[in-house]
Amino acid sequence: MGALLALASAVCYGVVDFAGGLLSRRVHFAVVTFLGQVGGLLLALVAALVVPADSVRSGDMLWARCPVPAAERPCCSSTGA
Repeated sequence: MGALLALASAVCYGVVDFAGGLLSRRVHFAVVTFLGQVGGLLLALVAALVVPADSVRSGDMLWARCPVPAAERPCCSSTGA
């Protein structure tokens, strides 16, 4: 299963990279980048709503809130306040 997911990920990355390269020849690169980011955000929101997340805990939300290494996270470290 992991190999199939890796293959699907690589194919999606390649298709999107190729399409972005073609599109950036016709449209300004900033527009292509912006649209790519918006598309990724929409896909992530749909996935968050569709995929069940029974095992998400409040600690997981703290990891999402503080994207800094654990040693440098005063808001999330067990020794910090």
